[in-house]
Amino acid sequence: MIEQFNRVAKFIQPLRLPLLTIAAACCIAIVVILLSSSSDQTERLLIPCTVGLLWALSGFTFIETFGTVPDKASSELKFFTRQKQRLRRLWYWIMSALFVCATLGALFITNRLLMVWLSEYA
Repeated sequence: MIEQFNRVAKFIQPLRLPLLTIAAACCIAIVVILLSSSSDQTERLLIPCTVGLLWALSGFTFIETFGTVPDKASSELKFFTRQKQRLRRLWYWIMSALFVCATLGALFITNRLLMVWLSEYA
């Protein structure tokens, strides 16, 4: 699974800076909306900006985390070197499980936020 995540992260590596830019823009927009919420027109953008921030940070974190994954431990390595390599890979397995759970949570939150947004402003 971590090898597949690594391949996807390498494939979408060019999106790293645009995702960071989108996250920064959404964060700035959220702060501006919260500080100057004088009308409903500006508050209308709060939920889409929050969803954009959530997914942009999620994509950036995915690329940064799984861009480099340690190789599998080969039998030519010494015992302690193999164990060290396995521990590194175990960390990435744990991170991949947490990322899958976080993605499912983000999907749920996105669904709920968009339902609220559509019911309020559509």
